[in-house]
Amino acid sequence: MPDTPTANQGGRSVGYQPALDGLRAVCLVGVLLFHAPYPWMSGGFLGVSTFFTLSGFLITSLLLSERERSGGIDFARFWERRLRRLGPALWLGIAAIVASSPLWIAEAPRLQLPWDAASAAMFFSNWRFATPEYAYANLFDTPSALQHTWSLSIEAQFYLVFPALLPLALRWRAAPLVAILAAASVAACWHYTVTTEATYRSYYGTDARAAEILAGVLLALVWNRESTRRFAARPALAAGAGSAALAAIVAIWVVTEVESAWLYRGGFGAYAVLSAVVVAAAVATANPFGRLLSLGPLVWLGRISYGAYVYHWPIFLWLSPERTGLELTPLFGLRVAVTLLVSDLSYRWLEEPVRYARWSVGRPRVLGLALAVPAAAFLAATVLRPGGWASDDSAFAEPDPTRVAALVSRSVDLKFAMFGDSSAITLLPGIGEWLQENGIETIQGNMQIGCSMLEDGFRLGMAGWARSIPKCRGWLRNWQDAMRADRADIGIVLTGVWDVLDRKLPGENQVRSLGDPVLDAKFQQRVAETIEGMADFGVQLVWLTCPELSFEPGRYPFVTADASDPARVRRHNQLLREVAARYPAHVRVVDLAAWVAENPWGLADEVMRPDGIHFSIKAQRAIGPSIGPEILAAALDLPAAPRP
Repeated sequence: MPDTPTANQGGRSVGYQPALDGLRAVCLVGVLLFHAPYPWMSGGFLGVSTFFTLSGFLITSLLLSERERSGGIDFARFWERRLRRLGPALWLGIAAIVASSPLWIAEAPRLQLPWDAASAAMFFSNWRFATPEYAYANLFDTPSALQHTWSLSIEAQFYLVFPALLPLALRWRAAPLVAILAAASVAACWHYTVTTEATYRSYYGTDARAAEILAGVLLALVWNRESTRRFAARPALAAGAGSAALAAIVAIWVVTEVESAWLYRGGFGAYAVLSAVVVAAAVATANPFGRLLSLGPLVWLGRISYGAYVYHWPIFLWLSPERTGLELTPLFGLRVAVTLLVSDLSYRWLEEPVRYARWSVGRPRVLGLALAVPAAAFLAATVLRPGGWASDDSAFAEPDPTRVAALVSRSVDLKFAMFGDSSAITLLPGIGEWLQENGIETIQGNMQIGCSMLEDGFRLGMAGWARSIPKCRGWLRNWQDAMRADRADIGIVLTGVWDVLDRKLPGENQVRSLGDPVLDAKFQQRVAETIEGMADFGVQLVWLTCPELSFEPGRYPFVTADASDPARVRRHNQLLREVAARYPAHVRVVDLAAWVAENPWGLADEVMRPDGIHFSIKAQRAIGPSIGPEILAAALDLPAAPRP
């Protein structure tokens, strides 16, 4: 949870308000329920947004109080206090994750851990994770143990820049200027989504999320105005407004998802207004709303909320259903108990002693810590990751060079794009690099983690029955839109991971899986629609068969192991071939599944696909040169498609 300091100095300060600790506790609970994950708390991630607004309010109050009291702002002392508050728990959490990583983190995420650890320690991880692979909607697929630190990075970047800008803003009309900046942030968030459909950029970008912090800044700037004082002095009005706003916030948590389009089109800004109302009501003159948030258990949880936010996500990942054998609710209780115990000890014995120690961290030491900690985290994680710096390349069967050269020379005028799910994302680096090394243009078409050809109804995962996530609905339109922006000649497609799960079709309560005639027909209909729809855009397809999958405990923890039945994948591939046979002018099938099963590269499956689904870096390097020529041969066998 982003750190939110207490404004406890004189002047414009609001003083210590236990109700704000209670508000922190409520928001932390929303985040914990979201990360459980409980499907009915799909919007609990917005608790972080309320913390942004609260932090903007308190930081601005502190700075205004200091400026009125002393005539200026001691930037070095401010940054020192922030480093003392943010650093200890975060760095301890990073150290614990890095040191224990060989025991519980799979190879694929552990290969990325050095960069994750360094960016988190430097408060830059929001930009590190602003990629399709780390889109927050994909959090429960193959997450980083440090992915939650993105919000701490945005907070730290605000702390670094805002104090220096505040005196300049106060020379002009500060409140209107902040309002304009907040509107610009909302516009930026909307712009990134509309122009690129990159909700990950809108979610992680400091510029796109600044409006939520600036809402708190604006509240602090107007706090002493007559209209605000009248609000604060009327307990009934404050309590009513705060209660209504908090009820609306909780309702939004229940009905919203990370991919909900409205969030990125002004929704984050509108939500920040609700958060500002709740903050204002909490710090207003004694009222029932503030007294409710000041209850002892809530205040205690709010005080340790920063450490709880830092530690909870790796604890949740470590205490997985496979390791514990527990169902969702008892597992959630265990995870929360461990999180609170660790957080309370950290608060008492680490965070508070460092925060209030009577020693000074001068600028050289601050700079030294800022450089030494991420460097140490990077080096330690590098040593502990599989293979360290080196990654020995296993030998693999070299394709016939004469045949490859002939295929490449005939394919140089073709442009390729990749489509599919998360398995396609992890295969693209190998295939794409091989194609580009041979002078063949390759682009990222449209790949979405967690998406299936079967986009409607319910599917069964570890957390129970759930609808497909919003980004997966209308997948054909998304593929076509990608080609409208940058057309390719050949689309390489890899799907299947989510097609093999148990399903309930709309309006039914019957559980179906591939092999059921009704579901088979639905799947084939979707494949046919895809082939025809892409052909309408002049894109021919090379569809890869899906390799056998392993959802076994200890490998891929978010899907029940029943879906690992090889018969399901074989049925998927059979149905795919049957449909492709009906469209000889538009699609060819390349048997990736056979290559993976035969494994001419001699890679253990735990090395090739550490989680049983996604391809490792070693596998990418081996598969690309092997399957690349087969893709070219299939593409060249297709007649040229007319341009739309």
